[in-house]
Amino acid sequence: EIGGLKALTFLSVSCCSNLEQLKVEISGLKALKTLKFSYYNNLE
Repeated sequence: EIGGLKALTFLSVSCCSNLEQLKVEISGLKALKTLKFSYYNNLE
């Protein structure tokens, strides 16, 4: 049982960190898009 619990904890921890990573990447993409958008608007 202890080994199973450790595995579960490890899984949930890695899952959470992956979610955090996704959030960071998504916000980074959004920032890039807004930057590009404003850049093209300035070119106009």
